[in-house]
Amino acid sequence: MSRSDHASGQMSTYRFPDELRVDELLLRGPIESDIETIAPAFRDPAVGGEASLPPVDADTLRVMLREQLPGMRAQGLLAAYVIEDLQQDELLGGASLHHFDPLRDVVEVGYWLFVSPRSRCRYPVGAAADRACG
Repeated sequence: MSRSDHASGQMSTYRFPDELRVDELLLRGPIESDIETIAPAFRDPAVGGEASLPPVDADTLRVMLREQLPGMRAQGLLAAYVIEDLQQDELLGGASLHHFDPLRDVVEVGYWLFVSPRSRCRYPVGAAADRACG
């Protein structure tokens, strides 16, 4: 990653990380075997509705995983992640890095959690993702 320089008109560069790890949390790209676990969240108004996830089913998520997400990542538009608690060996939710702004040196972090892990998270996932992004 390079920083922008407003005086010279130089824009920054950024490459979405393959994974981010902070303490026991791992943000990694979703894989085919994650789909059955995360798919219900996309249609659950208490999860997906609150996080503006598209209300799609597991089959659609598989298509997106194979056909859409790689291109979006390559173009610098969006990098999707699942949030895994390594100590509990459990998926807690998902996250994304998106809207990279090369003039302000920022990238937006979005995340969602399943309802059950929300009460037992020891620290905010957003803060962990932000800390990992530097």
